[in-house]
Amino acid sequence: INLESAEPEAFDEKDEQLVAELATRCGLALSAAFYSARLQALIEVGRQLSEVRDIRDLLDTVAEVATHILRAADCSLFLFAEGRQQLVLQASHGHLAGSLDTEPPKYAVGYGLTGWVAQNAQSVNTDAPAADPRWRGLYSELSPEHVGSFLAVPIVGRDEVLGVIRAVRRRTRGQAFVPDEFTESDEQLLWTLASQVGVALDNARLFDRALQAERLAAWGELSARAQHMIGNVVF
Repeated sequence: INLESAEPEAFDEKDEQLVAELATRCGLALSAAFYSARLQALIEVGRQLSEVRDIRDLLDTVAEVATHILRAADCSLFLFAEGRQQLVLQASHGHLAGSLDTEPPKYAVGYGLTGWVAQNAQSVNTDAPAADPRWRGLYSELSPEHVGSFLAVPIVGRDEVLGVIRAVRRRTRGQAFVPDEFTESDEQLLWTLASQVGVALDNARLFDRALQAERLAAWGELSARAQHMIGNVVF
């Protein structure tokens, strides 16, 4: 809060105390609204876990929600391809999304910060990703000179790492009121989103296995009936 007056000595100590009190109340209100927005976003993602029929839709929602509540420039999700040798982009809230239906970005396990997170099942939170020796800059949501910070956490299922979710912030050129760095709270939030995605992916796999088992059982029953009917005709 900034007050100015054309009159000299216009403000006294009482005025300063009053403005300080107003500033404190504004700060509390903004913090409450900020954390309320985060809570609502987590509730929304959790609700979709039980309603979504398409994993791609859920991943798109998570990318959009994470971008918004982390105040990021973009968020992307990578999942292991069959064989677990590569991570393939599955959702993004920025320009990388344009490559999803053509030639999606891929990372070898252990390659770059994203591959390292998947290989080691650990998070990376840095405000100078290009200076990190693990950085490769193979695919980026922003050009290296515009990346202010990088945050990535593994998506972990019941038994193994399933992928990586990452977010980037644009460099703000030293504007103190718009921080570049992701905080510990931001990292915990992304871990929570990643765990929700992991649950959804595990549930989807279990559903597919159950459906496949049901189909095999149905084919087996149909085959047995057909064999019996053919046997009667031949007899």
